[in-house]
Amino acid sequence: MLEPVLLGTLVSGAWNGLWVVGGALFGFLSYRPLKLALRDVCARKSYPRTKLGLWFGGLFLLVSLALLVLGCPVGRSDYWYSVGAFALMGAVFAVCDARLKTGAIGRELFGALLTVPLASTAYLSGSLTADNRLPILITVLCLCKAVVTVLYVRARLRDPENRHAASVCAISAAATAIVAVFLTSQEIGVSWMFALIYFVLLGRVMWGLSKWALKLKPMQVGLQEFGYSILFLVFVRVFGQ
Repeated sequence: MLEPVLLGTLVSGAWNGLWVVGGALFGFLSYRPLKLALRDVCARKSYPRTKLGLWFGGLFLLVSLALLVLGCPVGRSDYWYSVGAFALMGAVFAVCDARLKTGAIGRELFGALLTVPLASTAYLSGSLTADNRLPILITVLCLCKAVVTVLYVRARLRDPENRHAASVCAISAAATAIVAVFLTSQEIGVSWMFALIYFVLLGRVMWGLSKWALKLKPMQVGLQEFGYSILFLVFVRVFGQ
């Protein structure tokens, strides 16, 4: 959740995006208590957790909205388009979450894509220019990164003998990300150097899914992904000036 928000904040060069960080965080915190409480309400049951869930979930949601309002710059209606996209995707994810099992690829992909609009939201919060090229680019950057990461991690955690199809999907997605970012950069007239980070990510995917890679525990894979996120943010910050 924080990666796209920090990306938009770093590229804009202004720290108004911290309001978006807080808004996204409280929006995230509101989800679980509201989910449990509304499940009880729909089942026409009431437990001690039901009222607490409604109260805390509603409070967190109001705080989230207040922080997003504070993060809105004057005269930037496009800021609310990004917020609206995030809210709409959150509502759709809630429906999917109720129907899909934990660990289902559709649930994991949608959960990752849910955070993508936060990149442009954070950027627009700190930018006073009317140029919409960078919001488009960082949205594509986050979209590609999210899809590649989910497919790679799912393949990485499989046994080597059972992950051929998953590996092909992850490597294909990483290669497609290079092309997508390069074409987007050329289309909107910004540096094509943004595509270079995806060559690094493609190398990470190919090596991590090769027969020479060490078998890692889930926590170790998570720490690696944290490191790649930092590299990703630093790289985009350098070329986003």
